[in-house]
Amino acid sequence: MLTLLLASIALAQPAAEPAGPPGALTIDAKVPAEVRLDGHVLGQLFVPGRLEVEVTPGSHELSVVRDGKPEQLALNVPVDGEMVVVIGKTGTTSTSATKATTPDPNAPVELEVRVSGNAPVQLRVGDQRFDLAPGRVMKLELPPGSHAYSFRNRNGTLVWARGTLVLESGAVVLQLAEGRMPELSGDARIHGDAG
Repeated sequence: MLTLLLASIALAQPAAEPAGPPGALTIDAKVPAEVRLDGHVLGQLFVPGRLEVEVTPGSHELSVVRDGKPEQLALNVPVDGEMVVVIGKTGTTSTSATKATTPDPNAPVELEVRVSGNAPVQLRVGDQRFDLAPGRVMKLELPPGSHAYSFRNRNGTLVWARGTLVLESGAVVLQLAEGRMPELSGDARIHGDAG
């Protein structure tokens, strides 16, 4: 995956106000997309990639063009925090978090599960089962390491994906939509099970 790191971009900072600590904006594009923030082009990703930029904390307007279709998102970047936007085949979602000071390799991994699309889905992680409605966001804390998972239809009768979810550290986003392969962002990976 192509990773782009943009050290600093000064966006929408009025000259009369003193500059405070920057906020971080991470764009994790699972599909090619053009990304604009407050009318300024942040990047044109011709392949899946990741953009990391420092921005002025506060309200911003993000514009994403994916498959020729524009989409607008209102963002509120936290002071000394991070806003993460995942652009996937199933849609675009965002979340904000406080920056961790020193990562602890034994700390639980914060798994945020987002459901896009129009139908409820079922997620199983280990021996836990979660029934999730469209537009729902669920947060779990799991230990680092490997976890058996499956992603199914509402009744659990049709399995769209199953295998092992390997969580390393920090915050991880898992984006789900009916009939689609899961999309993952963060320090984690998925190993599929063909059987």
